[in-house]
Amino acid sequence: MSDKERLQLIDFFDSERQKYSELVFSLFENLSLQLDFKLKIQKASIQLIHKTPFAVLGFRKSKNYLFIEFYCNSVIDNSRIVKTNKIGDSLII
Repeated sequence: MSDKERLQLIDFFDSERQKYSELVFSLFENLSLQLDFKLKIQKASIQLIHKTPFAVLGFRKSKNYLFIEFYCNSVIDNSRIVKTNKIGDSLII
């Protein structure tokens, strides 16, 4: 993670989202050891990009949680996945 990305992340985690910052920094640090990816930091979400976006981390206004969407060409079998959407023939969110 570059210094610029780190500063953008700090800015992204305003006072209401600060409790998630350590968790997200740790997630990105561990993931960066396994995969080369770039961060695209937007107003309400952070995209993790490796060729194409493969995960989006974000917050819903007036909700007290963060969400992560995974973009994949196969179903991820994990009990923590709340919802699965199939988009077209090859993309599953």
